[in-house]
Amino acid sequence: QQLIEEPGQKWRPVFEQGLDGRITRQAGVPKNFELTGRVQLTDESHSVLHFRAEANATTAAATAKSDGYILALDGALNSLAKTGSISKLATIRAELIPVGVWFDLFLRCEETDMGTMISVFINGIPFVHVTDKSRMASGQDLFLYTDGAGSVKIENMRVREIGS
Repeated sequence: QQLIEEPGQKWRPVFEQGLDGRITRQAGVPKNFELTGRVQLTDESHSVLHFRAEANATTAAATAKSDGYILALDGALNSLAKTGSISKLATIRAELIPVGVWFDLFLRCEETDMGTMISVFINGIPFVHVTDKSRMASGQDLFLYTDGAGSVKIENMRVREIGS
């Protein structure tokens, strides 16, 4: 599939297609960015996309403790925060994405005068739009972490810088 090109805003691939590892790191993600791709979760997968993370967060424990924002990608029935939730900022408690179904994920993270604005869309539907006035994270790493009980599959995951 060909990447979408717009003047001054070039998409670049992130991660590998068909991931099955526990933690995968993508360094050098811009501070203000959009990320898009297709995602599929399996039963009992507890997965997260940790963005604006610090480079030293190379293990699951370090990822959980480091600065950054955490987007839940969760197929587990007993999880309190469901797919689309942003840890400590916006929690979705209803299971809106069935396991085994591919969905389109779009994430936007941008600094504004009011704080860090984060928007999550799934299949084009707005799930979360929140502003973090504390601006708690400024790292440039992106981590995809799966706890090992399930898996997450991705296709055509890409990122581009926005604004300046």
